Amino acid sequence: MLKSVNLGLLFGGCAVGFLGTATLAINLAGSFVSQVENQTYKTSFFAFPPPPGALAELANTGEGAVFALGRTAYTEEISAWDVDVRPDGRGLPKGSGNAFDGEEIFADLCASCHGDFAEGVGNWPVLAGGFDTLADEDPVKTVGSYWPFLSTVWDYVHRSMPFGGAGELTADETYAIVAYILYSNDLIDEEFDLSRDTFLDMVMPNAGGFIVDDRAETEYLKWSGEPCMSNCKPGAVEITREATRLNVTPGQNTMPDQYTQTIAKAKARTDASNATTGEGAVFGLGRGAHDEEIIAWDVDIRPDGRGLPDGSGNAVDGEEVFADLCASCHGDFAEGVGNWPVLAGGFDTLADEDPVKTVGSYWPYLSTVWDYVHRSMPFGGAGDLTDDEVYQIVAYILYSNDIIDDEFELNRETWDQVVMPNAHGFIVDDRVKTEYPIWSGEACMENCKPQKGIITKRATELNVTPGQDRSQGSMGAEVAAASASAPAVAEGPGDLIKKGEKVFKKCGSCHAIGDKAKHKTGPLLTGIMGTPVGGADGFKYSAAFAEANASGMIWDDEAMRAFLANPKSAIKGTKMSFSGLKNDGDLDAIIAYLNSHSEQDKASLEGLAENGEAEVVEASLATLERSHSIDPALLAVEGDIDYGEYLSSECTTCHQLNGVTEGVPSVVNWAAEDFMTAMYEYKNKSRENPVMQMVAGRLNPEEIASLALYFGKVGQ
Repeated sequence: MLKSVNLGLLFGGCAVGFLGTATLAINLAGSFVSQVENQTYKTSFFAFPPPPGALAELANTGEGAVFALGRTAYTEEISAWDVDVRPDGRGLPKGSGNAFDGEEIFADLCASCHGDFAEGVGNWPVLAGGFDTLADEDPVKTVGSYWPFLSTVWDYVHRSMPFGGAGELTADETYAIVAYILYSNDLIDEEFDLSRDTFLDMVMPNAGGFIVDDRAETEYLKWSGEPCMSNCKPGAVEITREATRLNVTPGQNTMPDQYTQTIAKAKARTDASNATTGEGAVFGLGRGAHDEEIIAWDVDIRPDGRGLPDGSGNAVDGEEVFADLCASCHGDFAEGVGNWPVLAGGFDTLADEDPVKTVGSYWPYLSTVWDYVHRSMPFGGAGDLTDDEVYQIVAYILYSNDIIDDEFELNRETWDQVVMPNAHGFIVDDRVKTEYPIWSGEACMENCKPQKGIITKRATELNVTPGQDRSQGSMGAEVAAASASAPAVAEGPGDLIKKGEKVFKKCGSCHAIGDKAKHKTGPLLTGIMGTPVGGADGFKYSAAFAEANASGMIWDDEAMRAFLANPKSAIKGTKMSFSGLKNDGDLDAIIAYLNSHSEQDKASLEGLAENGEAEVVEASLATLERSHSIDPALLAVEGDIDYGEYLSSECTTCHQLNGVTEGVPSVVNWAAEDFMTAMYEYKNKSRENPVMQMVAGRLNPEEIASLALYFGKVGQ
């Protein structure tokens, strides 16, 4: 831990003094400098620590030695830097967290890069798995397979995560995220509470897989002397590959290989410009752009398809790419998640008071869709998509708007066959002629409104900004109270089904279960046990599932266990991207839960009841059909109908004000208490539906009450 530090500044690095008044400067660009009286040690950065005796000389310079660099650090500055955590847990703050709580935080803040199950997305790091691969030619180095110290995991997450918001995590959130990563590696169970008291209970699998770094003694003579500089390899070093070309860098700028037409266009523009300004005209600004720089910028696509690269894609392939890279924000069906943009639907709403402007209902040019996806997506990895992936994603968005069928091959040859529904819904912008005189003259400044405008609400308070702060203000205690008021399920045989319901949340983004559930991205799972694989009516299965169906495969307990443990191994060729459940207890629980939703299981429950085992029946049915009570104080909150109307725009993206369902439940003319009860049940996650759980989770009691009041009065 740091005791006393002198701070200074070096361009290209930073100066930090260790233990006393001497100042050591570490240039992050690659050199280590330590000044002791009139002597200077300068070595490679990797030569740290300096040669034997150097630190002793520092100690002998005398208390109060002055080097004319920096100043004494303030206590607050030392505290801000002094956050390191040692392998034995020294330095850990108070707090705790478990994998159950960490799963939700990880999904919110980490999964977009590292995947829902820490399996990694694209080139972003894989955090789980990789066991027994370290001796392979291509080892998978994860937290579970490679990292020797748990302190490194905690320290890195605390200092550097989440991406774009380093340092924002609380200690409890850090403990919870680290616990979830450990759970994903099967190192702890989901209820293990990680804290500084239990920190040393954790032993990392590769803790003994490293050796002490003795290079300062064994290699120092090799790299501290003069370089040999004889018998060198003849000729200049040849670079055969670069990292960005090998596609190993997250967020890299990927560019196509063929640029002949683009370069020709760029040179033509330059020639035309020179012809106008005079060859060699100099304005004293900048320099001529290199061809590679022009290529990197010249990626615009015109409405007629000019500028499109080679490549193609259809909605079938695009669905999988969209699910991996886009669905976390835009929904599996381009319906939008939370406040992120809706990409599909909204037809015939442009004349409404609150139009739904989507790619299908509003965008006039297909080129805008391609260009935007190519330049800006996916979120956090702009420019990473290949041309084929862009064609596939755009095709899936068009398919989601019923503009093309799922097998239509989108490429530059078929480009002009796609007609956007709102292609003729815009007019030429003639404001320069028609409005210029109005807004270019002197301002009137007479008969103004007698008072200043009053700000009644801010955007972040009204919950319209994607990526807003996750804080729910005073709602935390009220939600806790609501959750606490929910009746507990008695300990007994029904507990396994209850645990299975929790495990099923990992499946809920693609599958639904229950009496009124319907197909989603994946098939409906109600009554699946005991039925043929790939046999759900009304769902279009992959070829792999169709083959399994033809073979007579049945979803019994054994088949379901094998599939859920490793889907891609059990049914080769499946498009299901889930990596599998690794915990036997989780597998037991979810199979029990699936059985509880099958006709076969209901019959067996009736048989148990007849045999006098009513306790099992009662516990199981209580898990399936229990009701949840909400704190009366929350239901008594009064709302504002005008405020509810303002907030309703997010709801009416899916729910219709005329009461028509079309697969989405009606929310109009509910009793206020029933509406509020439903919203709080989504909020405390006793009702299933990930989108509604997220939407309700961000609403405070006043907002829920206001929505209940507004929707209860619609049409009356």
